[in-house]
Order: sequence, then structure tokens, then C-alpha cells
Amino acid sequence: MAYVEHEKVTDFVLKETTQLGDWSNHYITKIFDFEAQQITTLMNSSNSTSAPRLDIRNFNQIQNNAGIKSAFNKLVEFGGNPPELNLDEKKPVSISSKNNQSQKI
Repeated sequence: MAYVEHEKVTDFVLKETTQLGDWSNHYITKIFDFEAQQITTLMNSSNSTSAPRLDIRNFNQIQNNAGIKSAFNKLVEFGGNPPELNLDEKKPVSISSKNNQSQKI
């Protein structure tokens, strides 16, 4: 079972921390920045000697945007005032042509 906690950081930013397992020291923290249109994910274990894993992605790089929509609604619920969320834009897709050159459409 995972424990999830949400925190409004600013009117545009929501922090979501998930503790994995009942007694686990493994955490995933996601920072949803609706002004920059980015998600920063930090995977951390307090028992580990290795550095935490960090991943930063733009909203348009995320295939399944249900988590973004949920975080947006949670931020509004907590009194945030993020800019309008527009996730219906087409994502660029790379294709290869016959001469092995890649192009975005």
C-alpha cells in the first residue's frame, strides 16, 4: 500500500510525495509546475547510499496525462491558481525517411 501526500507549494506548483509500502523508506516526489508545464520526479530511498534519481519532463512528453489532470485539480482544490491546462496539443512524432533522416511531424 502506498501513502500519498499533496502540498501546495505556490499558486502554480503542487508537490506530490508517495511513500511506497507500509514501512518503506522509498519515496517518489513529483513536482508539478503548471507555469513551466513540467514534472520533476525525484526517486529516493533513505536506506540507499546511491544518489536519488531525478527526471524532468515537459507535459507534452507525457503520453498518459491523467496524473497531470489529477494534480491540476488537487492544486485548485488546495486554493492554487494555475494557468489554464491545455493537454490536447499534438505531441511531435519522429519518423524515418528512406534516406535515414529523422524528421518531426
